[in-house]
Formats: sequence, C-alpha cells, structure tokens
Amino acid sequence: MEKCFIFNEVQPFYKDLAAVKFGSRWGAINKSGKWVIKPHYQSLGLIYENLFICKRNNKRYVIDKDEKVIIPFLYDSLAYINKNKRLIIAEKNSKLGVINFEGEVIIPFDYEFISSESNDDYLIAQKDNKIGCIDMNNEIILPFEFNNIKLGKDFAIVEKDRLYGMVDYKGNQIIPYDYEKLVPFAEGKDMYEISLSDNPTFIAHKKYESNVIIINQDNKQVCEQEFDDIFELGEGYYQARINFKYCAIDRFGNIKIPLGKFQGIDPFYKLDNGTYVSMAQNEDFQEALINQDGEIIIPFDAGYKNNGFMYTRGNTILMVKDNKFGVIDIDKNVLIPFEYDWLFYDGNDFNGALKNGKYGYIDNLGKPLEIENIKYKR
Repeated sequence: MEKCFIFNEVQPFYKDLAAVKFGSRWGAINKSGKWVIKPHYQSLGLIYENLFICKRNNKRYVIDKDEKVIIPFLYDSLAYINKNKRLIIAEKNSKLGVINFEGEVIIPFDYEFISSESNDDYLIAQKDNKIGCIDMNNEIILPFEFNNIKLGKDFAIVEKDRLYGMVDYKGNQIIPYDYEKLVPFAEGKDMYEISLSDNPTFIAHKKYESNVIIINQDNKQVCEQEFDDIFELGEGYYQARINFKYCAIDRFGNIKIPLGKFQGIDPFYKLDNGTYVSMAQNEDFQEALINQDGEIIIPFDAGYKNNGFMYTRGNTILMVKDNKFGVIDIDKNVLIPFEYDWLFYDGNDFNGALKNGKYGYIDNLGKPLEIENIKYKR
C-alpha cells in the first residue's frame, strides 16, 4: 500500500493519462503506474488526449506528454473549453478571448468573462457588465443585455431584472419573462444537449407566487398539480415537495411514488438494465435504496448512507457505509470494499480513492495501482 496511496491530489484518468499532485507539485502517470511527466509543475491539467495546461514559475502554457511546449507563455490564464473544436479560453491584459490548440486567436480579447458552459456553436460572454452570446466567428447571436444566460441546443434561458424567459438564437421570444426560476428537466443530459425537438418541459416558479409549476416550450402548464418545489437533479424521476411532504414525479408532473411514502427522496440514477435507483429516507432519517416504483431494494436497516454521493455506473452503485465509500451491484454484492474516505468512481479501469490521508487509484475490483518509485526533491 505504501507505493499506491502516495498523492496529495488526483484527477480522473483520460484514456491512459492522469494528472497527480505529489507533495506540492503536479505531474502525470499512466495506467501502469509509470511517471510520464515528473512532478515539477505548480498546476497541471489534462485537457485533450496528450495535451496539458500547466503552470510553472508562475507562467501558464500548454505542453504535450513529452513536455514539448505547444502554446508558449503568452497569457495570464488558460482554461479548456471545447473538446470538439479544440478551444481554450485565454486571459490577456485582464481581458478574455479564445484560442485554438495551435495558439491562433479565434475570439479577440474583448471580454470580461467567457463561460466554459458552451455548446458546440455558441459562447456565453460578458461585455460592459452585461451578458450576451456570440458564435465562433465573434458574431453576436444574442445581444449584450442580459444578467444570465444558459444555452440549450437551439434555445437559451435568459434573465433580465431577476426574471427568466426563453428565446431562440434569432432572439425570438419563446417564453416571456414571467418566472423567478426556469430550469429544463435535463433527463440526464447537459443543458446544451437539449433541443426543442425533444419536447422538453421546464420547472417554472411564477413571479410573485410561491408555487412551482411544470410548463412546456409553448408556456402551457402541463399538469394541474402545483408544487412547493421540484429538484431537477438526476434522471428519469425527480423529487418534488407538496405541503412539505415528498414524492417522485416524471417530467410531466405525474406522481410515480406517492406523496408521503418516504420522508425524502434523492436524485434518481439509471442503471444499464434500465432500472432507476435512488436513496429514500424514513422518518428516523434512515436510508434505503429504492427503484422507480418505490420498491425497496436495500432495506432501511442495511447501514448504507447516501451523504450526497450515491451514483451509478453500469449496473453498479457507489455507496457509503459507516462513513466509508465502496461499490456494490444491484444484488448487493460488494465489488469495492467499504474502506475508502473518498472515491471517484466512473466505471473505468481505475478510480481515484483516498485512504489514510493520501490519494491513489484502484481498479473496479478495488485493487490498488502501484506507482513506480521516483527520486524527487519536493
């Protein structure tokens, strides 16, 4: 174990590489536990295949796995933004722009802010303290007159004067500024993946009213039931509250798990077999694993806790028991033992884990990855 859990921080593997912090410096290893980049950077982040954004001697630049400089030190900060178009947000003289992996300027350095929450076609940017939307040719798609913008595939949710509405990318109003909250049911997608052709529904909090409703893109209420609140995280079914009691609903407001059956219901996650699972709480704050029909899969007395971390990969579930992280399958077989203080479980070959104050990696059966020795002065 002394050769496995040796890091101060770890990042997830991307293909065969992961950035790790050893002592006070960052380097990179491969899935064989071999050092690819020795730890001598102030920061290091894998952005695309073999490319890293790094900081050394307080200078930021882009290198490859052989430490060849791809983008030299020209900028005050760099942030990866778009894998498909290979773009990076860069800062120069306190202004932001966008460059590509060849270092060419794609968007000039004219902006106070550029959001990394973009789709493949448009960017959210701020100018003169107002937010707008531009395309990759720096053409204005939505004017700089908003306080907030969230991008869908072919629509945007926008905020003016603390009220939300929805527009298309020609600026046409779809939903008026009538809501204090307007959020799409994500169905397990990032918002920029949602299209109007998906027939989306939205959680909407009407202005000057306390209740939350569900509407469609035509601004029509899709169910008569109004809610105290709806929690849109997760997939498939969503937690909702009516008169301070909880139930589970689908995105059209149909109640799938009856009101008051459980004291609380957490976000649902989908297994590969099509089953949705969630943690539910009883009046004694005990937790059980349930399916989308409200049937209990793991009982309240099993000792498992969500603690905000439960999620699934394939047909396996990350859980917490006795304040330790582990992984089980749907039949309650323990795949990774409950002995970790933290676990980043993504179902890939290796998962970041914390044990006895140090980080390392374990495979999907809990076997630690052994790291080669390194002679390095911290």
